[in-house]
Amino acid sequence: MKSSRGFRAGVAGLAALAIALGGCGAEQSADPAAAPASATPPPIPADPKAALAASVNAINVDTHYAFSAESAGMKTTGVVHGPSRSMALTSTTSEEPAFSLELYYTEPRATYLRTDVFAVLAEAFGAGTGELTPLGLDGKKWLMFDPDRAEDFTGISFADADLADVADPLGKGLVSAEQTGPGQYKGVANLYDHTPSEYVLTQEGTEPDAKLKTVPFTATLDDRGRLTSVVYDLGGTPLTITISEYGAAAAPAKPAGTDVVEATDETYAQLNGKS
Repeated sequence: MKSSRGFRAGVAGLAALAIALGGCGAEQSADPAAAPASATPPPIPADPKAALAASVNAINVDTHYAFSAESAGMKTTGVVHGPSRSMALTSTTSEEPAFSLELYYTEPRATYLRTDVFAVLAEAFGAGTGELTPLGLDGKKWLMFDPDRAEDFTGISFADADLADVADPLGKGLVSAEQTGPGQYKGVANLYDHTPSEYVLTQEGTEPDAKLKTVPFTATLDDRGRLTSVVYDLGGTPLTITISEYGAAAAPAKPAGTDVVEATDETYAQLNGKS
């Protein structure tokens, strides 16, 4: 049968966007760790720009928190758990053909993936699912694989699993900001220069629109000055991010037992578009 590169592109694209929304590939946040809950939090800066820039300091891999991100028919939820050096996320799409992807990662370099994208796309395009869904890529089992052998996953690292680059426009990319109430802010941010293009869905081969240099947003901070939500208005397609359970999120469960299969040479070939 003809090479399944088109189907492989589906899982690669979904994985890239899910990982982007989940935070993998983010730069390490400047603050090394969130303050313990019992400690007296630093005062929230009176200047709106300073308050928003400081609000992302608790988003780093030395603590733990839950998150969600939603944009353009795709929603990602997950947990970054510093004490166990693990992270997990689930991404789903609402537009047809709808499919899902689950990813679990823990150090040292253990990566698990469960997705039905191959089976869904094969069915949608009338292709046979057997050849396009090798062991572990049918959405039924967790696939355990070595990211060094799967080209689209080589960049996964827990050290880069925070959400700092999602909120980077609230720091370096702030154009303007004002406080509208207790813990409530609005302003304009530059997503063109300070957010990877994966956050904004564009047609293949096109560059992000220059309008992304002046994106309106609203943000909410908790009573400790930590970011709990930010909504970027992308012109009818908002990017909504929420962060919760700072220092309290439970470690994600590691896939185990009969729910897990190991990647075969055929699976790696499929992931890398060589089958």
